[in-house]
Amino acid sequence: MKKLTHGIWLFNFYLLIFIISVAFAQSTYKELKDIKIDRQGIQLKILLVMEGKVEISKAQLVKENRLGLNVRGLEKISVASPLLVEDSQLKKIRIRVIDQENVLVEFEFKNKVPNFTASPVPEGHEIVFSAEAKESLSEVEPEIRPAIIIPPPPSSEIVSFGPRRIEMGFVSGINLVKDTVFQELYGHQMVFFRGEYAVVLPIPLETVDLWLGVCYSQKEGRSSYLEDRIKFKLWSFSYALRYLYTFSRISLYAGPGLDMVIYREEYPPEFLIPTTRGRDLGFHLQGGVHVYLLPSLALTLNLKYNFLKTEINQIEVDLGGLETGLGLRFGFGR
Repeated sequence: MKKLTHGIWLFNFYLLIFIISVAFAQSTYKELKDIKIDRQGIQLKILLVMEGKVEISKAQLVKENRLGLNVRGLEKISVASPLLVEDSQLKKIRIRVIDQENVLVEFEFKNKVPNFTASPVPEGHEIVFSAEAKESLSEVEPEIRPAIIIPPPPSSEIVSFGPRRIEMGFVSGINLVKDTVFQELYGHQMVFFRGEYAVVLPIPLETVDLWLGVCYSQKEGRSSYLEDRIKFKLWSFSYALRYLYTFSRISLYAGPGLDMVIYREEYPPEFLIPTTRGRDLGFHLQGGVHVYLLPSLALTLNLKYNFLKTEINQIEVDLGGLETGLGLRFGFGR
């Protein structure tokens, strides 16, 4: 039993390290970090300082004196908007969120949009404006799309990873029951399936959630004397308060909780008592990690240690022990 328990702990430890390593490899924010403006004689150079790989579409004339640059895939913006500029040509720069995937960086000039070129550079994306304005919208550089009017976008949020206001999911794994008599009849472990629901509490920093779980497991075994087939079923209804610590695409959690456990043991027809059933209260400690594959989809690894002693047929049985599971979570709202 000790070897099996140590093996499972070791397996989950390496699995946790692997998940965190993969998440860290993909955890760089796609961020607009800064906008640098440099006037060099008749040229005005504007550098959009980016981190991470994003898609930048060709520039679009929003109006005769406004130029828009669409950036797709940003997760974070660290630049204030609007950004007022002291320049003979450029008036201000606005950053407008179109939807969860697209952000429009808009350059507003005092007169017509000047000639310009736009190109990627190691730090991000550079736009160079010259002193002369285009005579008409049709003379825009080949990089520019035909003139369009972009309506005001609806308000939206930048895509972010982390716990949603409400999350639902399912987890499956192994329950290691401590009791030695149980192990003799049914073996060392039971497979469980659990549905989960969690809501982040509306407190500052949103670092605590209320977790609810409904779990079912069963195992077939053989009686001690006649080797007849017997079956044990276990339902548990659990709740917990968990502290959350989120960074990038990873959310760690830990906390205590209570369990209402209902059990049933079924015997062969020739037994005088066909079934034994009961219920009891216990408590647990749990912890784990969510790795967000998408803003509303996470892979979760959960470790839960149960404390529960009860009586079955006037015999004290320890149904506590380690649960370890892997599952998926789906989030809604912010």
